[in-house]
Amino acid sequence: MRRYLKWENFILTGIFAVGFYLGICNIDHGFPYIYNHDGLNFIEQALRYGKGTLETFGFVHGSFLSYVLFFEYAIYFLINLLIGKMTQPVDLLKEYILNPSLFYMIGRLTVVFFSMGSLFLVYTVCRKFFSEKTGLVAVLFTCTSFYVVFLSHCIKGDIVAGFFILYSFYFVLKALEDRGRFKSLYISALLIGIAISVKYYSFIGIFLILSILLFKVKDGEISFRIFLKLFLQSIFIIVFTFLILNPYVLIDFKTFMNQIFGMKGSLSIAYGLYRRSSWCWSALLFLKEGTGPLIFYLYLLSLFTIFSKRRILLCNLYPISLYAFLCFFKGAAPNFLVSTIPFITISTAFLMVRVINYFVKNKNLYHAAIFFTAILFSLSNLIVSWKYCKLLEGEDTRAIAKRWIESNIKSNSSILVEGAYTFNITAGGPPLRENVHTLKKELDEIKKTGASCFLW
Repeated sequence: MRRYLKWENFILTGIFAVGFYLGICNIDHGFPYIYNHDGLNFIEQALRYGKGTLETFGFVHGSFLSYVLFFEYAIYFLINLLIGKMTQPVDLLKEYILNPSLFYMIGRLTVVFFSMGSLFLVYTVCRKFFSEKTGLVAVLFTCTSFYVVFLSHCIKGDIVAGFFILYSFYFVLKALEDRGRFKSLYISALLIGIAISVKYYSFIGIFLILSILLFKVKDGEISFRIFLKLFLQSIFIIVFTFLILNPYVLIDFKTFMNQIFGMKGSLSIAYGLYRRSSWCWSALLFLKEGTGPLIFYLYLLSLFTIFSKRRILLCNLYPISLYAFLCFFKGAAPNFLVSTIPFITISTAFLMVRVINYFVKNKNLYHAAIFFTAILFSLSNLIVSWKYCKLLEGEDTRAIAKRWIESNIKSNSSILVEGAYTFNITAGGPPLRENVHTLKKELDEIKKTGASCFLW
């Protein structure tokens, strides 16, 4: 038994090493430039906090990540102050203007930290509430997920919010087991409040708390009056935590409401579910590319077992609820769904281990079947993620284009740039493989005008 556990620990360490390598590989790509506007928003917001007011400039993003970066930049400034490299706060701003690479690196490493934390949580959740083997498979599926790797190289809030939602899920499952104690429920609410302060769509986590309380009512553990009391207390904790981390929401509440609810939902998007060009369909393709085709299709099969266990139902509640909500929300972006990937991999890994356990009775063959099946299912994603990391070794094409323009076009010239694209193309994610049909339609329209063009 001890020998077996040592091998499990060895395998787990290897999986974490793969995840860390994929997350940090060529993380300095593109420096000293940054091409993600979200990254600039978070970094420059953090630097503005240096004025001493902690005032939020806009509410498109929650303030949590900016506050974390501000804290990290403050530590960096204090270190430089102690060694005499800087003498006043304006020196930090000068360094950012002259060479912002270190500021970008700190931001990217922060996201990688939360990404690795999510892997640890996936394993912890599975080991405690499912099984050790489910945890190993789920961690492998998660760490090789292309969009987890891709967004780990960006300064965006989705990975960070996903960490806190997953952490909240751990305490939700713990609350399911606790009888007569509600500490885990309150901790879960607090973590959801933090997640919302990163990405607003994390409010979907409230449904996890609501479901736990409904289960307890159904089991006769609590009365309906206690249910209302606990639910309202949880909502209070969520709102209070959110406001503590986003204090300027109250100070400028009108602006906050205008920015958040200015983008109205659109039912027509949901009605286009069966149209390949709809957002809902594009989001499904995003998940397929993000988790890998085999894992994605196995996950769809796992939905038929959603009512087999309460834990599985709760595991699927967040991804299904978030997907349904985003289909109605006009301002949604496919990367919002990256926080659902750990839940998808846990559910998929649980089904895989359960099926293999049903058909393979020999212990040694059972372990071997799980190992090789998990490798097979994650191999395509691992290859795509590795290729992406290798691509980052080269110079960014935008830097190449900038240098060519500066060398070949006279200064003060007017340049016409065609940068428009339809909503049909999933923006924010590298391969456009599943959107080639949209590009071909545009090519056909161009050719109708008599012009020549080709798809490269």
